[in-house]
Amino acid sequence: MSRGPDRIKTLHAWDSLPEIFEAQAARTPEAIALEFGQQKISYQELDRISTLLAQKILQQAPQKEEIIAIASNRSPEMIIGILAIMKAGCAYLPLDPNLPSKRLSFILKDSGARMLLTQSPLVSRFEKHFSGTIVLLDEPLDEKPEKPSLPKLSQEQLAYMIYTSGSTGKPKGVLIEHRSVINMVLQDINVFDLDIRRFLYAYSFSFDGAVQLIWVTLCAGGSLVIAPEDLEKDLTELSQFVQEKEINHLLTFPSLYSLLLDGVGAEKMSSLISVSVAGEVCPGSLVKKHFEVLPAVRFLNQYGPTEATVGTTIFEAPRTFEGTKTPIGKCIPNTEIYILGEDDAILPDGQVGEIGISGSGLARGYHNREELTNQKFFKHPELEGKRIYRTGDLGKYLPDGNLDFMGRLDHQIKLRGYRIELGEIENTLKSLSDIQEAVVSVVGENEKDKKLVAFVSLSVQGNTNIEVWKKQLEDQLPGYMIPARFELVKEFSFAPTGKIDRKALPKISIDRPDLSNELSPPRTELERFLCQLWEEALDVRPVGIHDKFFELGGNSLQAAALISKLQSLLRENIFIVTLFEHPTVAQFAAMLARDYEEAVQKNFEQTKGTLSTGSSTSVLSSAEIKAFLQGVPSRAFAPAKTDPNPSAIFILAPPRSGTSLLRLMLNGHSGIFAANELQLLHFQNMGERAKAYTGKFALWKEGLVRAVMELRSCKAESAQEIIQDWEQQSLSTKEIFEILQNWSPAKYLLDKSPSYALDYEALLAATSEFENPKFIQISRNPYAMVDSFDRMHMDQVMYLPDNNYQGAKLGEQIWYHSHSNIQKFFEGLPADQKISVRYEDLVKNPGSKIESILSFLDLPFEGACLKPYEDIESKMVDGIHQGSKPMGDVNLLKYGKIQSQLADKWKGASQHISLHSATIRMAEKLGHETLLSSKNFKKGKYSEEDIAIVGMQVRLPGANNLEEFWENLKLGRDVSKLFSDKEMRAAGVDEMLFSKAEYVRRGMVLEDHDKFDASFFGFLPKEAALMDPQHRIFLEVAYHALEEANLDPETYRGRVGIIGAIARNTYLVNHVMAHPNYFESLDDFQIGIALEKDFPATRVAYKLNLRGPALSVQTACSSSGVAIHLACQSLRAGDAEVMLVGGGRIQPPVEAGYLHTDGHALSPTGYCHTFDANANGMVRGQGMLCIVLKKLSKALEDGDQIRAVIKGSAINNDGADKVGFTAPSAKGQAKVIEQALNNAGISASDLGYIQAHGTGTRLGDPIE
Repeated sequence: MSRGPDRIKTLHAWDSLPEIFEAQAARTPEAIALEFGQQKISYQELDRISTLLAQKILQQAPQKEEIIAIASNRSPEMIIGILAIMKAGCAYLPLDPNLPSKRLSFILKDSGARMLLTQSPLVSRFEKHFSGTIVLLDEPLDEKPEKPSLPKLSQEQLAYMIYTSGSTGKPKGVLIEHRSVINMVLQDINVFDLDIRRFLYAYSFSFDGAVQLIWVTLCAGGSLVIAPEDLEKDLTELSQFVQEKEINHLLTFPSLYSLLLDGVGAEKMSSLISVSVAGEVCPGSLVKKHFEVLPAVRFLNQYGPTEATVGTTIFEAPRTFEGTKTPIGKCIPNTEIYILGEDDAILPDGQVGEIGISGSGLARGYHNREELTNQKFFKHPELEGKRIYRTGDLGKYLPDGNLDFMGRLDHQIKLRGYRIELGEIENTLKSLSDIQEAVVSVVGENEKDKKLVAFVSLSVQGNTNIEVWKKQLEDQLPGYMIPARFELVKEFSFAPTGKIDRKALPKISIDRPDLSNELSPPRTELERFLCQLWEEALDVRPVGIHDKFFELGGNSLQAAALISKLQSLLRENIFIVTLFEHPTVAQFAAMLARDYEEAVQKNFEQTKGTLSTGSSTSVLSSAEIKAFLQGVPSRAFAPAKTDPNPSAIFILAPPRSGTSLLRLMLNGHSGIFAANELQLLHFQNMGERAKAYTGKFALWKEGLVRAVMELRSCKAESAQEIIQDWEQQSLSTKEIFEILQNWSPAKYLLDKSPSYALDYEALLAATSEFENPKFIQISRNPYAMVDSFDRMHMDQVMYLPDNNYQGAKLGEQIWYHSHSNIQKFFEGLPADQKISVRYEDLVKNPGSKIESILSFLDLPFEGACLKPYEDIESKMVDGIHQGSKPMGDVNLLKYGKIQSQLADKWKGASQHISLHSATIRMAEKLGHETLLSSKNFKKGKYSEEDIAIVGMQVRLPGANNLEEFWENLKLGRDVSKLFSDKEMRAAGVDEMLFSKAEYVRRGMVLEDHDKFDASFFGFLPKEAALMDPQHRIFLEVAYHALEEANLDPETYRGRVGIIGAIARNTYLVNHVMAHPNYFESLDDFQIGIALEKDFPATRVAYKLNLRGPALSVQTACSSSGVAIHLACQSLRAGDAEVMLVGGGRIQPPVEAGYLHTDGHALSPTGYCHTFDANANGMVRGQGMLCIVLKKLSKALEDGDQIRAVIKGSAINNDGADKVGFTAPSAKGQAKVIEQALNNAGISASDLGYIQAHGTGTRLGDPIE
């Protein structure tokens, strides 16, 4: 536009935006209009391309003012598209392609758009929502098309339609004419004398602020510099872009600009001429900060709703501005603002009322919403019928003529820290097919009892189904906006205004609401007590056992109070999440009877035996340990792109490890603010955190709430409101840490969040986001931690959405993986950033341990650290609400002082807790005592010649590993299987055989006996198929036994040998011979190696690179026992440092029974009754096992896990001193037992347990 005295052209001198743009293009054809990356488009080129696209649009014969949708990723094409739509005499409808599908579908349908301009990659995004004509913006334009003339435009013609959301519950299209935009553009350029040069564009162009950015720039001859997608989300990249592209003008939100000023230096923004903020209340502190950093840059605060074409008022802040809140300024020319009171009376200056806008900027109205248009846009009788728009905003005129924004007039409430627009809930309710009308209100006297109540009337065909309604609402609204209770209203009362009279709403009844399930009375004393407890908590009667707590109107505070009462009665630790997981009385009662059996039976005698289903804890398997981390949520780590925060302290440990005590001790130091479970490092921003910690996991938000309460000296509701603002702005968690650090006067901020140790990526984030962070590992003996985890029911609250483990099993997984992560993480840390302490040492010697930790932190010793229970009120151990559960260790406060005796608690726990060998190894690595550690071997009890079992592994029926085998023994499981006809046919058993009455259909099935990972061990598939499964599984079990012993033969410096035995081969006859193609090209020698029982030990030695003795032993049923004896001899003779001993029997067909013959050895039932009066025969088993042996002295030196000690063994033969070849000899057995005792150096009186072998036959057992 022209400059100088004649530059201001009146509003009526221009007819349309394209006209102004074309005049500018004629004036500065070579000037750059658009810049995107390396692409630059001049005004002349933009004018030419947009005209070609307009002519293409006109070929589709659109009607005048037809609304044409446009959806584009951020690029020059979106500007070309909207300019072309306008040139064609149509109005553009900008769509953000990232909007939810439901919203896009609604807008396209509601707008009535018949044409959509978009880019090729986005076509699939819209095809299912749009059936009209699609024009591709990235498709080459015909340079010589049929050239329909462009239509003449007028000021009153529609320019665009933008959809906004609000309390109406669904988006509404705002219709804006050319004259409204022209007025805003001219005033921005001329009245405020903005010298438009290079304007940054970094927004969705469906955002109404884009109107101002685009048209002010293009009508003033400036360059619109388009930023890459999402650049604005990274402040470092944004400031770098401003600097590199020499941006002169910035339009942004106050909150974002504040962060930008905090995070970057003035040199990054030295090119700026002006900064405009809008869309939020602008604090006065931001203006001051702006002029401190950029004293020569103009600062403008703008205000204007979409319905008044974005820019209605502007306030240019003087450099001397001192206000606490920034005014929104004065009206632009051709615009007036009035403050409206009751009945739309115009209020005098200084009085607060609703802001009403009049003038050239007003929208035509809402698309297809005549009633809403008439409601929001009205002709004011006192102003000669002047058209006014009701904004719903509150404001007042200041003495200097500027406007002060005072907030929203809409029916907005706050509930437990959340700002809630009741109209949004009401309109969402009315969108449900069952509901005709809805009014939502807050009911309840005190904070605990306050709840959202929806008063609803049913539609003609509507049915009452509260559970379905809640689920439908959950798809559209956040959890805190879901009504706690629904009240059916037959007919609402209406006020004279025609609106529902809220004052006439019915009182809330204490009667049970109309639920989808029928009322079911309690059946037990426990259920009766819980029903009564719920009735008192919810003020609802009666409560049935299948009624859900939250469907009855319960909220989180009422749930917390109920749980608190229950805890006092049972004297047990119960978490609020149990109500989410077991929401009915029946489910909750069953959970209590199962998980708190002793406490329930003590208080409710009638419950005994009626509800408990029993539970047991089982030892983890190696496979379970390896797979666990796949179900653990983890942060995606990316190095921080902004300067690191000051140093902070992180306590790393799994829960129930003494972290609460350590935090209290360190919180006693004046240089440390020790926060309790901030739970921030897992997430990159607060938006992610808010989405994760909902429902039963919402308690993980409370640590941050409690920290804000302490640092800001405020109540929980105020703290939650602060955090909600952070969540809505999606501030990074790094920024939140920095805010907390700035609020705290202490040198260090400490975060004790036990879940960090499970998230390795979160630990990496800490090293990137903080300068020289300090990490304190505290480890507790796993027996004690796992036992405490189980007793305190911590599995109820851990944030592991995909976890399938419970109780002790989950506790051990968390202990092992937490410390594995910490050890791995510590390997890459310098010494001045890490320190480790054992909980047992901390409680035994608190003074020396705290002194060493403080020295590590470079802090002087303060005696208050040894008095953790003094001044307890300031140490954030209480809950955020009165009566709610405290954060961290709920038992902490009962101690009153440091309890040194807790150091030995693991010993008692070890009597009933079984741990995996990997956990034991990790514990010993961290310096903890275990039942199998060297400290527990009494001097003089063992000799240098003793042999230690340091590893074991099995493959047995019903047990693919050692842990499953122990579990089967513990529970007395029957692992035999009764075979069907189909299974025996599939196994190749002759039907004539298994049809006989004497055929026993029961057997021992070895799972996956026909499976083998050939490539892992370096076999060809054909080679593996030929091999006896006994060879294959012997090799696998040997490998896993070494793995379980934590021994890698490739890196072990000593010699490893193997002695083993397998049964005769049946695989050749039953399988191989049926497939001659497998061996027809092989000679007998090759076949023998694959199938004979002489070769498995040597094969293992070859495949696993074992360099000690490799022997196959055959003494029939005693082969494995003899192999152990020989292996012990080899170790004592120095033939090897480690010996593997293995043995087993796998004889196909495995899925088959056998023919019983009276008087023979095999059982007629398939069961064996060893040493029993009912003994009547043995059964054949299937399986393979292997043990790893070392001399005890070597095992202790290596720190191995020692499962047992072999003190002595013996071997003999009874010769001819027996009744027959297959019969045993009592004298021979007595002699070998006596010799074994002599070799062991012990007497029979030293024995505490004897395990003997019996055949389970009537004759054999008495002899044994």
